[in-house]
Amino acid sequence: MTYRKFKFSDGGKTSYDSAWMAEAKDYKTQVIKGSVVGETEQSGKLSDIVNLFSERFEELSKILRWEWGFHSVGTIKQAIETVIANEAIVLGPARAPGFDIERLEKVWAEFEAART
Repeated sequence: MTYRKFKFSDGGKTSYDSAWMAEAKDYKTQVIKGSVVGETEQSGKLSDIVNLFSERFEELSKILRWEWGFHSVGTIKQAIETVIANEAIVLGPARAPGFDIERLEKVWAEFEAART
């Protein structure tokens, strides 16, 4: 993947012919409505959401690696599984009879330790 660096400091036109130097009069005034963005036939299951954003996640991951040197430490599926497991530390006991503030303080400390 390649990229161009723009020289912004001279305040004038650059040698790059790009949208950065376009003027409003260069564009049409008529706006044509395109297709609706983000509509999907997916239902609300977690696996459907993962599948829907998987490709976008992978593309962003490539950009972050190539342009900024970020390195992945796992997959999005692993991240979601970790969040669900960590939330269960609090949500499981919270659903049990007799859950009170003292029990919340204890499970919250467990939750904090698990997510760090």
